[in-house]
Amino acid sequence: MFEVAADQRARDTAMLTDENAGAWYAENGPKRFRDWLRLSWGGDERAMFLAGGCLEAGGGALRNEEAAVGWYQKAADLGYAPAMTSLADCLLTETGVAKDERAAVAWLRKAAGPGYYAPAMHRLGLCLETGTGVAKDE
Repeated sequence: MFEVAADQRARDTAMLTDENAGAWYAENGPKRFRDWLRLSWGGDERAMFLAGGCLEAGGGALRNEEAAVGWYQKAADLGYAPAMTSLADCLLTETGVAKDERAAVAWLRKAAGPGYYAPAMHRLGLCLETGTGVAKDE
């Protein structure tokens, strides 16, 4: 049996830029998607995040952005910062869900909070710099 945490670490290591996500999921999704999905149904937030990534990228599963958002939402609701960040990205880009910049910023604030998740902090900083999803004085 593989370790979901190890898969998450391998994904993070391979992800120098967001553009690498599709390639990583194309390579690893076909081997792992069913396992991630099974573990997702058991409540594993990392597996939910990875299953969502497969569905968003079409790696190991048919591309289904709406289902990807659903898995990101479930993992985000459990407090998993990478899923909060991916959910925010979907909300910012209308990927599988209606665009909602304020909700995206709220998720980024949660993800960037106590654990200091760097990708969320970076995206939140960009939103604050450009005024995306925030009032002028925020």
